[in-house]
Amino acid sequence: EQEEKLFAIIVKKKDIPSQDVQNLEVLTKEAMLRLQSKKKEKKQAHSNLINSEVLFNHF
Repeated sequence: EQEEKLFAIIVKKKDIPSQDVQNLEVLTKEAMLRLQSKKKEKKQAHSNLINSEVLFNHF
C-alpha cells in the first residue's frame, strides 16, 4: 500500500525507461514477499516459543 504509493511517486518523478520500471517492479515485489515471509517466520517462532513455554510450565 504505502510501498506502492512510494513506487508510483518514484516512477512519476523520473522518466524511467519501461524496462527499468518493470525490473524495479519485480525487485519491489520480491522484496515485499521476503518481508512477508520474514514476518510469518517471526510469528511462527513466537508461537513456537509460547507453545514450548506452555509445555515447560505444564510439568
